[in-house]
Amino acid sequence: MSAFILRRVLGLGDCGRRGPAGALLLILTGFLAACGGGGGGGSAAPMVTLTSIAITPASPSIVLGTTTQLTATGTYSDNTKKDISSQVTWASATMAVATISTAGLATSVTVGTSAITAMLSGVTGNDTLTVTAATVVSVAITPANPSITLGKPLQFVATGTFTDKTTQNLTGSVVWTSSMPNVAAISNTSGTQGLATASSTNLGKTVIGATLTGNTLMIPPVPLIVTTTVYAYASNFDDGTVSQYVIGTGGALTPLSPPFVTVTGQNNPFSVSVEPTGQYVYVANWGSNKVSQYTIGTGGALTAVGSGTVATGATPNAVTIDPANRHAYVANYGDNTVSQYTIGLDGALAPLGTPVPTGVNPASVTVRPPNGNYAYVTNYNAGVSGGAPGPGSISQYTVGTDGTLTAMTPATVASGSEPNSVIVDPSGKYAYVANSNDNTVSQYIIGTGGALTPLLPATVSAGARPFSVTVDPSSRYVYVANANDGTISQYTIGMGGGLTPMTPATVNAGAGASSVTIDPTGMYAYVTNRGTTSLSQFTIGTGGGLVAIAPTTVAAGLHPSSIATGY
Repeated sequence: MSAFILRRVLGLGDCGRRGPAGALLLILTGFLAACGGGGGGGSAAPMVTLTSIAITPASPSIVLGTTTQLTATGTYSDNTKKDISSQVTWASATMAVATISTAGLATSVTVGTSAITAMLSGVTGNDTLTVTAATVVSVAITPANPSITLGKPLQFVATGTFTDKTTQNLTGSVVWTSSMPNVAAISNTSGTQGLATASSTNLGKTVIGATLTGNTLMIPPVPLIVTTTVYAYASNFDDGTVSQYVIGTGGALTPLSPPFVTVTGQNNPFSVSVEPTGQYVYVANWGSNKVSQYTIGTGGALTAVGSGTVATGATPNAVTIDPANRHAYVANYGDNTVSQYTIGLDGALAPLGTPVPTGVNPASVTVRPPNGNYAYVTNYNAGVSGGAPGPGSISQYTVGTDGTLTAMTPATVASGSEPNSVIVDPSGKYAYVANSNDNTVSQYIIGTGGALTPLLPATVSAGARPFSVTVDPSSRYVYVANANDGTISQYTIGMGGGLTPMTPATVNAGAGASSVTIDPTGMYAYVTNRGTTSLSQFTIGTGGGLVAIAPTTVAAGLHPSSIATGY
């Protein structure tokens, strides 16, 4: 059609006379060529394809417990680049070392290397991820706010938390400092790192610090108070309270203001324990299957920690704290178990694993000082057969580094009848058990591996129904509260751990004497008289004999069952 129009305009004989018409012809011809006219064909644009994938960062390395985001960048045939991280298929060759998400987030699992691939449209990018050992992210010093008296030692512990959420004892890896070494010095000597010793003459406050060798990590310091002020706390079984006192000059107890705290919502507070650094108090509530937890405030008054309580097993009969102030244990009389807990930085108890089995009706639990590596439980009714009481037993455990109890082999050792209370002397060499049904005290040496071996003789006589046993801080004297005759038996500890009755063999306390304790200074003894509403108080005289303080008793709540003291 176009050719026909042109021919009509120019004519066939006008080849030499184009003029304006010739110009028009050239213009139209160019137009037709640009439009693809004249029947000619143009070539199609080439298809752009993915040619390679690069993973960045190249050769990544992360520490155990952390993650890293990887990026996949595609290069195309036209030399353009594009982030295709969300389009590729990610894979980790060694899932045991590291995993990777669909978005390219790599997560460490264990130390090692793993090949990482990113695939799209038949093209694969490759890289190698390295996971290195976890590193420390924080260090905490415990105990966090302790008090000790003149001349006494206290072990501090530095615990590191790592990137993989594990913890490690770094006590021997830090350099310890005391801001006031004339108040309390602290050791950096191998084998005693972190052991603070209070001055024998200077009271006051020092700040304990630590620095991690080769690391600039800031470690929060903690205060240490050297004091002569000691407090006492007594659980009152039948009125749901805990009496609180300060020990005055000469050892007499003076009630605080208020004189007691009510164990809110809990029934029958039976056992009370003050943790070794004097920061917290724990009370086993026999009738409500709970442990109440308190902090000792300024002036000694108790204040609930956190929610105030933590669940236990059935009818918790006793609560104790390990010497390092890291774990607590509760003997559950009603279900034959021991509950295990870690102690938080604020004093709150957190359950540790599942309760461990014991013998029949565990009545008491203790952890061996000074390093807390063994634990012992009295099984009150282990020897009962057909209703007739017989020899009881003591369950014995090793204590793991995480605080968990593992039964020894053998799991038990024989005791007297109806063992109600067990204590290990501060040196960690000997154990003593009050056998309430046969009026004796069993005595043992602690052997290699923690197993108890009876001494010869295996028992010594006590008063009527011995219910509680304790040892003074110097490991020289043992005292036993006898419930049925209201007396305290008193003994000296011989060279091999055997007990010898003092003269006199007993001193009078009050009706239903059920618990006896020695204050941390080793100067005073206190007894709960469960048949009354009073506590008996004594000084420890020359040779260990108890001498009644005037007045001989101090008021408590209804039927006090347990007493403990601490700074």
